[in-house]
Amino acid sequence: MIKKMRKIHLTFFLGLSILTACSDSPIPLPGNKSEKGDWTSNEINQAEKEVRQLLTKAGFEDNDDKQEICDCIVRRLEVNYPNFEEASFDESGFGEIMNECSSRYITPADNTESVEEEDQGGC
Repeated sequence: MIKKMRKIHLTFFLGLSILTACSDSPIPLPGNKSEKGDWTSNEINQAEKEVRQLLTKAGFEDNDDKQEICDCIVRRLEVNYPNFEEASFDESGFGEIMNECSSRYITPADNTESVEEEDQGGC
């Protein structure tokens, strides 16, 4: 499970960095600005789209769990950051939120590969 979480974490940050660097997000107009706990609908849509892409790259299948993880991440980001751009620059905070939200849906069965690998080399 730890190997899978590390892989997810790394994939998440690499993808987030690429998406953030390549995004052409519009400049917010006065009065149409996101703030902590109250993002604009455009900001939420952007976050949902990019988080879904990152979860897909991390190996999550399209199902209810993936949508719940995405919703959890976006809600927590909105509460903790003034906008998605600020959230994406805080890699440690973003990663912590991602880990907390995704760990709820990773079961011990998902860890069978790493357990089997460890058992093969023992005495």
